[in-house]
Amino acid sequence: RDQPRSRGLGDVYKRQASPDFLRFPVMYGLMSVNEYFTHTVNPVLANEGVLDKFLGDGIMSTFGVPFARADDAKRACRAALQMVTGIEHYNDIRESRGQAPIYVGIGLNTGTVVCGNVGVDTRMEYTVIGDHVNVASRVEAITKQYGGSKRNTVFVSELTWEKVRTDFIAREVDTVKLVGKGAATTLYELLGEQPSPLSPSGLLRSRRSSASTVDMRHCETLRARDAIMHLLFAV
Repeated sequence: RDQPRSRGLGDVYKRQASPDFLRFPVMYGLMSVNEYFTHTVNPVLANEGVLDKFLGDGIMSTFGVPFARADDAKRACRAALQMVTGIEHYNDIRESRGQAPIYVGIGLNTGTVVCGNVGVDTRMEYTVIGDHVNVASRVEAITKQYGGSKRNTVFVSELTWEKVRTDFIAREVDTVKLVGKGAATTLYELLGEQPSPLSPSGLLRSRRSSASTVDMRHCETLRARDAIMHLLFAV
């Protein structure tokens, strides 16, 4: 059946620079991968998403399959931000062990997909297919070109951003032409969730500005991100 939904892809970067993935026994490397998955899969399940499949050291998850809900995109974005928080905590643990940090790139897209059993008589799996699935994959892949291999990054498509712009804070990254797509699309980097209007930070934010998108394409990326995170969480 056709089903509108949000889809998220996560991939781990810098594994080639992590000594436990290369120089240590296979079992030790698998332990690190499983620890990493704990911090990426649990947020999906906690926000009532579905883990579609593992993709090597990445995951594919869906929100709104098989039954769509009004807040599918919102829960997908919240799960992505919680993944980043989990990976940051995991990197603290890795640092204490003398291990290199790992970073994730996450791409989200919203649209109508076909969901159902796919496979052959001897093996079937329930999954989703369609153009919007491909777009989510390409959004995730493009995070690498904007520093995603050196920091945790969450990119959302225009379609997803339109669903969550009143609930989250993002910066407009760029307008790009994704592989296989005719029209250009604008990508946004998700930075955090809007404070509650009744919280002290929410009241302060509402007095300063009602804008939820900050266009900082001409600013140095890390500096701009740090400034926005400070504004969001430190007031």
